[in-house]
Amino acid sequence: MLTPSVTVADLQEAMARLEGVVMSSICSIYLDYGSFTGSSVDFREDVLQVQDMLAAVKKASSRGLEPFLPEQRQFFDSKIELLSLLEKIHRELTGFEMMMETKELSGAATAISDAKALMEELGEFQSSQGCPPEIYKALKSTVLVKKGHLKYKFDELFRTAFYFSRENDISELTISFKIIMTSSSKYHESPVFLMALIKSMNSAGLLSEYLTSFIESFVKLFVTKIIESPSKEFSMTKSKLSAIMKFGDTKTLSGVGAPPLKDFNAMYQKIFDAIKFLRDCLLGPVKDGQWTPENECFVNILSPMLVNTLLEFSMYPSIPDNRDDMSKYGDYLEAVRLFDRRMKDESLFFSDNMEMMEFVVTANVQYARKRKSKLLINVRKIIESEDQNTYEVEDATERGSIRSLYSAKSGGGKVPMESTATGKTALLDKQGLEVNDASFRLPRCQVSVQAQTLVEQAYQTLEEATGMDPESKFATFLDMIPFFRNLGERYFRSQLRKQRDIIKGFLAKAEGFSNLTDDAKFENVERCIKQALSALNALSRVWKVKTSPGRDLL
Repeated sequence: MLTPSVTVADLQEAMARLEGVVMSSICSIYLDYGSFTGSSVDFREDVLQVQDMLAAVKKASSRGLEPFLPEQRQFFDSKIELLSLLEKIHRELTGFEMMMETKELSGAATAISDAKALMEELGEFQSSQGCPPEIYKALKSTVLVKKGHLKYKFDELFRTAFYFSRENDISELTISFKIIMTSSSKYHESPVFLMALIKSMNSAGLLSEYLTSFIESFVKLFVTKIIESPSKEFSMTKSKLSAIMKFGDTKTLSGVGAPPLKDFNAMYQKIFDAIKFLRDCLLGPVKDGQWTPENECFVNILSPMLVNTLLEFSMYPSIPDNRDDMSKYGDYLEAVRLFDRRMKDESLFFSDNMEMMEFVVTANVQYARKRKSKLLINVRKIIESEDQNTYEVEDATERGSIRSLYSAKSGGGKVPMESTATGKTALLDKQGLEVNDASFRLPRCQVSVQAQTLVEQAYQTLEEATGMDPESKFATFLDMIPFFRNLGERYFRSQLRKQRDIIKGFLAKAEGFSNLTDDAKFENVERCIKQALSALNALSRVWKVKTSPGRDLL
């Protein structure tokens, strides 16, 4: 029972004695590296005793039995807080050493994690209360060394637990559930269990680092290979001591290297089985949908890698580039939808992960974008081609004329014509047209092959678009209008500038038109002008631009 017999002088003497013991012990163990080990020093009871004395003095002061000034109270509070922090750090480091010897990796990971948190607290305390900097640096260095030692053990154990191989086009993963360290007799006598190792790594905050590189290898050697050749044989075996996953045996179900839409059901089934088998081997099955910290870490790393791989190597390449294949694409989308639901049901995807379902919902838009990209490539090739031939537009090939509108109304048949007394043609059956379409017809002209090809491409594309939903039409064609216009204008201007530079080059050789009385000068100017005229005549013959009476048609 606390009594007023504990005075401030007693507290001061006990505090000084405790400070001497703690500081000297810390310096001997972590700064001077004395001959005795840290485990032989324990001053927790001494700290608790001084804390009790401080509480007794405060209680006596509140009763008026012992004077205790505010500055004295603040001094003793900060001093005992510093010594208590040092004692806790020493205790965690000592516990870490003992647990490493007994191979209790989970406890060792927790101890070093707690020591690191206490060091952060000590760092804040040091800046305000004046912890000796040499002690702080020595303890911080020790914590880092211990954590490095733990990480080294994790490295050794993790490398022993998993073995990836890729030989003769066969991917293989061997998982050991009981990890034996042959370099140490202690580890040989008492193997580490895989699940305990993973929990220990998570306690130390290192699991994410190790799983990232591990899952990268798994995705590279298994997921991508399954996508490339879904028909190859896939096997999984599991015993009490180990498990083996193998893909790529010489036996196949229906051929090797199938295209994205071939065997897609088998592909998604094998990927799902492989991931579930891997999760169960590492972490055990999820019970009643309860997420453990280790499972959350696993899914948090796996999910983006897997989805990105599927999108890049299977889902985007599988998008059809024609309407016939698109009409059959629903089966593939259903396989994607089923895979997403099964992954979520097995807690292999987070419930709010919607990337794969967004792909399913926007499949028509994705198809439209793919078609648009191909159209843009074709249009660019057409415009950039150096074909300077021209094509005479006739009634049978003209697009957008009154005749073509009439033909569409009448069911696409030929329009019967007759000659009138004035020599002009007229329609025998006008059905809905009150004016002869010849009144609106422009004279026949010749256009470049590129222009004719572009018009045909545009009409075919618009005909295909009639069967699309409005959103797909918008994604495919609306934003192509300015691109076509700008691309055509750019190359048209480029062609004009090229011809202009040719003419200017001929005229520049004349070196001006003055002093034509000089015979040599006159002959040179005449020759240059003839060259320019010859180039213009050649250009007119190549372009074959015909004009209607009284109006130039470019």
